[in-house]
Amino acid sequence: SQPNFELSVASGLVAAVTAGAVPLLVPAMVGDRVPEEQHGRTLGFVFSWGDLGSGLGPSLGLLLIPWVGVGGTYRLCALLLLAAGVFSFIKARKEVPI
Repeated sequence: SQPNFELSVASGLVAAVTAGAVPLLVPAMVGDRVPEEQHGRTLGFVFSWGDLGSGLGPSLGLLLIPWVGVGGTYRLCALLLLAAGVFSFIKARKEVPI
């Protein structure tokens, strides 16, 4: 199958926008939801884990390719992202009922 250039560009733009939004939105959310004396600790925790994931994620993903292939690695990452989204939604819903 041929690579889809337009889809690749659109995906890159979405990734850039979302990656650029995180450093802006996390401090705002922490400011709204966390007591002031815990801001530094909370931001350090969130950004440290984010940096750890950014550093280890690609290496671990590359290690999976020989066993599950590229498609399997993408499916596994999509499943992990979906699980994280469901977990976040359930946790947020407990804190702020809809």
